[in-house]
Amino acid sequence: MRSSIATLLACTPLLAAAQSMIESSFTGQALSNTKNGVTVGCGIRVVGLPETPASSFMMIDVSLNIYDSGMGLAKVTASEAPSGLRSINDLRPLQIHNAWFKVDGLQPAAPTRPLVAGETPESKLFTVSGKLAIETLMGMAFEEPLKIAISTVKGLETISFGTVKLSAQQREQFVRCTSELSDRLTK
Repeated sequence: MRSSIATLLACTPLLAAAQSMIESSFTGQALSNTKNGVTVGCGIRVVGLPETPASSFMMIDVSLNIYDSGMGLAKVTASEAPSGLRSINDLRPLQIHNAWFKVDGLQPAAPTRPLVAGETPESKLFTVSGKLAIETLMGMAFEEPLKIAISTVKGLETISFGTVKLSAQQREQFVRCTSELSDRLTK
C-alpha cells in the first residue's frame, strides 16, 4: 500500500501536466563536448515551438548530453512568446520548476533531485543515468516520438510532443560523436 501511495504521489505532477498536451515542431542540433581535443560528451539540443501557436505560447530550448563520466545532463529553458513573435527580444523567460524528457517505450529521463541553476537564472540543470540518457538521445536522433514536460514556478504546465528533426549532417555528427565516446570508454 505504501509503495502504491508513493507511486501515485510521484506521478501526480505528470498527471497534472498531462492536461496541457501541445503538438510541437522540434528542431535538433547535435552537440559535441571536447576537452584538449578529446570527445568527453555528446548530446542533442532541441528547440520546440507549438505546431499551432496560440495568442501566447511556450517556446522550449532544451538539451540532453551523455558524458564520459557515465552520467547524463539535461539543461532546460523556456520562454513565453507572444503570438506574432517578431524578435528574440519579445521572449519572456519562464522560471522552471520541473521538467522531464520521454521517448516512447522508455521511462522518463527525469530529475531525481531538485533542479539546479544553469549558467543563466532561467536555465535549470538535472542529471539522469547514463543508460537512460543514451537511450533517450538515440530515440531523439532517430525520430522516435518524444515528449518534453515543463512546469514553471507560476504553475504553467505543458507537455510538448513530436519528433526531433535533425538534418542528415547533424545526425551523422551525433553518431560520430557517440562512436568516438564509446571507443574511448571501451578501450
